[in-house]
Amino acid sequence: MDVQDTERDVRVVLEGVPFRGIIDRIDREDHAVIVADYKSGKAPKKRFAGDKIRQVLLYAAAIKEADGELPSKARLLFLGQETIETEVSEETLIEPLERLKSTWDQLNVACTSNVFPTKTGPLCAWCPFVTHCPDGEEEVRQRFRGKRVRHDAPALEALSLI
Repeated sequence: MDVQDTERDVRVVLEGVPFRGIIDRIDREDHAVIVADYKSGKAPKKRFAGDKIRQVLLYAAAIKEADGELPSKARLLFLGQETIETEVSEETLIEPLERLKSTWDQLNVACTSNVFPTKTGPLCAWCPFVTHCPDGEEEVRQRFRGKRVRHDAPALEALSLI
C-alpha cells in the first residue's frame, strides 16, 4: 500500500451541493484508491457506524468528482483501535448523496423562510444563542432542575440559574 495523499483539501459540487472536505489519507493499493479518515474517539459498534461511514463515502464521491476515479474502499481508522471498512460503488454512494442533497435543500428552505427548526439536547447549555431560543432555554432549565447539566455551562449564567 502506498500513501498517495494526506490532508487533501477537496472542493467540489456533489448533486448540486457545494462540498468541501479535508481527507485525512488517500492510499493506492493494487491500482485501487482507498479513502481513509482517522477518528480519535471510541470505535462504534458496526451497526452504529452509519454516520461516520457516510462521511467517508462523501469523501469518496468527492474524489470521484475531482479526479474522475471512484475509490474502491472507504476506511475509518480509529486510533489505537479497529478499522471499519466498506466497499465503495455507485450504489453505496446513493444514500449519502441523497442525504447531503436533502440536508442542503432543508437548509435553503430555512434560510429563505428564516425559520430554523430546533434540535435540543445537552449542548444547549453551551450554545451562545440559548437566550434567543425558547426551546433551548427550556431544555437547559429542565436539565438544571434534573441536575443533568455541568456547573460550568455558560447557559446557566446567561439564564440567571446560578
